[in-house]
Amino acid sequence: MKFVRALCSFLCVLAVAISASVSVNAIDVEAITQNEATANMKKILPIIWIQPTYVTDENKIRTIFREGIDNAVKGKHLEVVNYDEADSLFQEYLMENDIYPDEDKVGNGFLPKKQYLKEMGEEANADYVLVINTKITNETEKIAWFGFTDKKFEVTTLFNVFVYSVAENKYILNERISVTQNAAGTSHADRAFMKCCKKFMEDKFNLSNVNFN
Repeated sequence: MKFVRALCSFLCVLAVAISASVSVNAIDVEAITQNEATANMKKILPIIWIQPTYVTDENKIRTIFREGIDNAVKGKHLEVVNYDEADSLFQEYLMENDIYPDEDKVGNGFLPKKQYLKEMGEEANADYVLVINTKITNETEKIAWFGFTDKKFEVTTLFNVFVYSVAENKYILNERISVTQNAAGTSHADRAFMKCCKKFMEDKFNLSNVNFN
């Protein structure tokens, strides 16, 4: 009888020990998996140039772009560099290098040389640089047949999108997309431009076909 009790006690202790070992191993595996996932994350630096012509609240526009970028990188093992830090780095780079987007004869906004992106990417310790450049290409005042005002303002905005690989020193995405939206009433041009940005980020902006090595 004593032998049976001793055997039962031993088996219970052994079962607890095995269970604890399995739990610890499971935690270790999970921790290793998380560390590997973190190690495989690539950093992407967001550079956003917003044409200032009709912008009365730049923060609202930036929020549209930031939310769109966050949605686009989900599931891609990409870590977006802090947006405020990215904006500061971009503005400082423009000042230090005497670059003034939209103040030349063409007024194309910020269409960067690879050298610019390489230098900013390396400064941010990023693997990729994402550039979204906005340019209003057409503005038209039209008659509003319905509503509380007799006029509406239609704006067409061109979005230049680049993804630059710092290591490869080349663009892995280079596209141009135009969006047209309209708005009536006060601040109509500003609101039409904002609608263009929202439409672009929600319906047109896509990184699914970009090969992030």
